[in-house]
Amino acid sequence: MLSDFKRRSPLLITKNFESDWEWLIYAQHFGMKTRLLDWTSNPLVALWFTCQNQYSMKNSSYLYILSCDEKLQVDLSKNQSPFDSSLTKILRPTLNNERIVAQSGWFTAHKYSNKAKRFVTLETNTAIKTNLTQIEIPANIKKDILNKLSMFGVNNRTIFPDVNGLSMHLNWKYLVDK
Repeated sequence: MLSDFKRRSPLLITKNFESDWEWLIYAQHFGMKTRLLDWTSNPLVALWFTCQNQYSMKNSSYLYILSCDEKLQVDLSKNQSPFDSSLTKILRPTLNNERIVAQSGWFTAHKYSNKAKRFVTLETNTAIKTNLTQIEIPANIKKDILNKLSMFGVNNRTIFPDVNGLSMHLNWKYLVDK
């Protein structure tokens, strides 16, 4: 997929990326499925993402906190391929697009299990799961949280700083029952 993304995107992307990590970061932030899982270092942004899915407003959602040290981080200066690691790693990304800046983005790059033929989840990863904290956000307070976050400037317009984000924010502001 990444090779095809690189091949098809030159007329759409004016940036020059130096590594496959940077390509994955960019592709992930614009909707392509990758081995990366989005995180944020901003607790208000994390809370917004936890509450904002309009299709799950009637169900509780979960916010996750991942604590780590530098030994779990990808060292981008070593120019290693994202496809060579046999461990789940934490990626402090290059700030190569406006969305990653607005979202205070980080990633986890997940270990792939050849035996199970899938990526290993954090909850089942013995090296990581003790560093993971789960917080339940009850369904009945999610709308109130979103309204308060918007008053603090955390909404679609600021999380996705482009025309699409502005449009989504205006839809929410004028069309969603708050």
